[in-house]
Amino acid sequence: MKTCLSPQKSVSSICSSRDYKNILDALNFAREVIYNTSFKGFIIQKKEGRTDVEGRTSIFFVNEEYHPLLFKQHETLPYKEFDTFNLAVDEFYSNLEAQRIDIIALQHEKQALKKLENLRIDHEKRLSGLASEQLNDIRCAQLIEANLELVDRAIAAVLELLASQFSWDQIHVS
Repeated sequence: MKTCLSPQKSVSSICSSRDYKNILDALNFAREVIYNTSFKGFIIQKKEGRTDVEGRTSIFFVNEEYHPLLFKQHETLPYKEFDTFNLAVDEFYSNLEAQRIDIIALQHEKQALKKLENLRIDHEKRLSGLASEQLNDIRCAQLIEANLELVDRAIAAVLELLASQFSWDQIHVS
């Protein structure tokens, strides 16, 4: 039932007999709903997703709250409907502990997958670094092979200085 009263209207601003009649109609409608209606039960749910290691996502629903009526703000959300409110309450509380366990397991899975992803990224960075070092070492080896004569003379000069009992600090300076 809809009335002509605005929800923004304060009680003190009601002064016409038409407004009093609308209030009386709303109260009579509420009384009729409460005493003459067999309430259905509704469990409002939240959609959760679970991703496995292969990247497949499975969806399941978690019970959020229960009501005897389906309110406007819940019409767009996933919900389960029951013949009676008592059945909805029974279903909600019988699944509550199992859903808590599922949510905790889901959180642990998400943390483990995040750690696994971080390890994969770290390994990729390490492999990239090792590949770059390997390329640098290959380049150095090629330069040594290309300048083998100069390298042999440098080695001979250092060995001669060491035989003359020069220290490494003196060799480095000269």
